[in-house]
Amino acid sequence: MSERQGIFTPKLAELLSEYHSLVLHVDSCQRASPEKLRRELDAMRAESAEYELRLKAGTKSRSPIAAGLCRAQLRYERDTNALLGGGSGGEGAEARAEDMALAAEFAMDFASSAMHRALAAAMAAALMQYDAKKTRTSEEN
Repeated sequence: MSERQGIFTPKLAELLSEYHSLVLHVDSCQRASPEKLRRELDAMRAESAEYELRLKAGTKSRSPIAAGLCRAQLRYERDTNALLGGGSGGEGAEARAEDMALAAEFAMDFASSAMHRALAAAMAAALMQYDAKKTRTSEEN
């Protein structure tokens, strides 16, 4: 990959695609029929289960940082699923709907926070690469 393109370009393209998909799906789910929403939600649950399996496999990575990040994300996934699957603290369908709307908003806030962390990590990686290149260049001279 060229230096001009950057090491994060493919991941940024993936993130942009996921964001675009989120916007389209959230918008369309607000107008979708209950039957369609149930089918979509079932599909997402299956996708989530597959993702958890990949995270679980990642916890056995030879890279300590990759394994640790997979463990943290797996804990988040499991804890979130347990909270959302446990129902509502309130009574009635309206209280459960409000709780789930709050959960959706919180997940979006969490995604924003994760993007902030991703930016900080990308900046740190770029600085470390710059320092490594500078060191290598000075050692060669």
